Amino acid sequence: MGTGYSKPTGNDDINEGVNYIQHLPLDIVRYMASYLPNRNLAAFAQTSHRHHEIIRPLMKERLLRSFRNTTLKGHTHLVYSVAITPDGNIIRTRALKGHTYSVYSVAITPDGKTIVLGNDDGTIGIWDLATGNCIRTLTGHTKVYQPLASTDVRSVATFGNILVSGSWDRTIKIWNLHTGVCINTLKGHTEFVESVAIFGNFIVSGCDSSFIVSGNVKIWDIESGLCIRTLHGHTGGLSGRVYSVAISGNTIVSGSRDRTIKIWDLESGLCIRTLHGHTGGVYSVAISSDGNTIVSAGSDGIVQIWRPA
Repeated sequence: MGTGYSKPTGNDDINEGVNYIQHLPLDIVRYMASYLPNRNLAAFAQTSHRHHEIIRPLMKERLLRSFRNTTLKGHTHLVYSVAITPDGNIIRTRALKGHTYSVYSVAITPDGKTIVLGNDDGTIGIWDLATGNCIRTLTGHTKVYQPLASTDVRSVATFGNILVSGSWDRTIKIWNLHTGVCINTLKGHTEFVESVAIFGNFIVSGCDSSFIVSGNVKIWDIESGLCIRTLHGHTGGLSGRVYSVAISGNTIVSGSRDRTIKIWDLESGLCIRTLHGHTGGVYSVAISSDGNTIVSAGSDGIVQIWRPA
């Protein structure tokens, strides 16, 4: 005669344990999960939406920690630019084949699906990040007959369906990212355009310097294509070159060969603050979406994080 009893399977034990854990406070679940190895952590995240929301940040933190102080090798020439997907996730590296020239600038679209490359032959490559295939090549930056003129696309930036490129031909071009059509060409810089950034209806650009003119920052209105304001402040003749610009909300940041970082107010055009700390030229600057954190990198080999607020 049967007793009506059957021995629980391993899965039954696991399910019973999971059901029990679901009733625990979130901080307890998070504490318990911190001791799980990665393979079990991933499985545990799939047991419920509640667990997934807890485990996902923990897995991401572990992944990022594993990449800290890691040297990624594979390039055979100088690396001029790097970019990260908007969601901050680590992506698998992929070799984009088809270049015959150097790549000076890199940008990733807000949706994280497309990568844009600025090349020293004056072209801009648009690539599918998932497949590694080149979707479209944009041409338009042309060599002008001026001393040391070049077609190098030194900087690219995206915002929505707008792509902006700055070149050593001293122009800035606005493109429709989806169609590849050049919408407008902005002229006004008398020296090489070293960097561009875009936010909302505004484009910010930084240029080279000369014995006569120090590098400056220009603010452009996208719709009219007009230069609204030119910001002066980086000094030192040839040392005044503005290598990099960034913009977030009403805040503009510029990094220069004069070893300083300047914070500007978009509306007034006033320099709010000058940051000192690098012992070499500041080659790259970035600003967080809330405008509270600035990151800079210089020829001194130092990356600095600033919280000027």
